[in-house]
Amino acid sequence: TLDLFISPAANTPVITSSRTATGTIGVAFIYTPVATPVAPATDKYLASGLPGGLGLNSTTGVIGGTPNISGTFKVILTPANSNGVGAPVTIVITILPNVTFGGG
Repeated sequence: TLDLFISPAANTPVITSSRTATGTIGVAFIYTPVATPVAPATDKYLASGLPGGLGLNSTTGVIGGTPNISGTFKVILTPANSNGVGAPVTIVITILPNVTFGGG
């Protein structure tokens, strides 16, 4: 057996922000990643596994929108800059049901 670990290229972005976020169905949601080094002119992001109703701003990495499904979602967020693609990270996004109780 041969195990290989391939590291991202030097000076590619590394996401340092929280790896968890929580939202509620029907309520505006936003997750803003923090990555270093920052190179705003060349930063790009890719995401997979987003819950319904959420989208990615591929330049800023912001995940936002109004979720329309509840559950726990493992979103793979991958940063890149002019030096190459950084290491992907898993962001666990939990979307809670929007429960309302009638008064009486």
